[in-house]
Amino acid sequence: MKTHRHSRLTNFFVKAIWVLSLVSCWTSTASSQGPTVDQVIAGNEAAIGGLDVLKPIEEIRLTANVTFGSNADSTSMVVTMKRPNLMYTVTTSSAGKVISGFDGTTAWLVDPQTGVAAPLAVGQSTASNMSSPQMDSTLGYLRAMVAGQAVQMIGSDEVNSIKVYHIRATRSDGNIFDYYIDQITFLIAKTSTQIQQRGVMQLIESYPTKYQKLNGVTLPYSLDVRVAGQPAFEMQIQQVELNPVVDAGLFNMPQPSGGK
Repeated sequence: MKTHRHSRLTNFFVKAIWVLSLVSCWTSTASSQGPTVDQVIAGNEAAIGGLDVLKPIEEIRLTANVTFGSNADSTSMVVTMKRPNLMYTVTTSSAGKVISGFDGTTAWLVDPQTGVAAPLAVGQSTASNMSSPQMDSTLGYLRAMVAGQAVQMIGSDEVNSIKVYHIRATRSDGNIFDYYIDQITFLIAKTSTQIQQRGVMQLIESYPTKYQKLNGVTLPYSLDVRVAGQPAFEMQIQQVELNPVVDAGLFNMPQPSGGK
């Protein structure tokens, strides 16, 4: 009887250890997989202020200094953005003033340096690139940036020695955008995509840094942009205005002089 009881107890403990081993393996595997895409997106939303703070923001105006490439001269820039993707930019340098805009359909430019004072509509590829949510990209609001796209978790990576989650979003037109989210702060450390410029595909990488909080919103005050691995421009934001008063027609392409 004792031998039989001892045998049953031994079998019980063996089975218990086996079950605990399975649970331990499962827990370890689940933990090593890290958060899901939805969890990272939710973490980013909370990190930059939360939906209650972000939803009321319809317009943003930035005043910044921009340095292009290795050029030591800085250019002043005032950018006004409105959801979902409207943009109006005034760039002033020693060479003069350039105005550009996007009304949701047409991207346009007024650049007297070209010898043409009249506003010009720019190429369709530029308009397509500008059709992404510009304002939410400036905020680093990942949920809005990937809305309506096929999103997948690529895994963990590093950006400038910072551990990040790598998320990939594919738009309906096939364009791919990669987002690298800081694993601790859940703020965007890097974005990258490839766009066509003059018939050539170019890798565009953006590195937002110097995050600060303004009226409950955490947003980057510095942006380093590289094209094909080379410095393109660096933007240092001097002032941010949330929900400034914006004229409804600001983003529309101006009529040529004498036009109706």
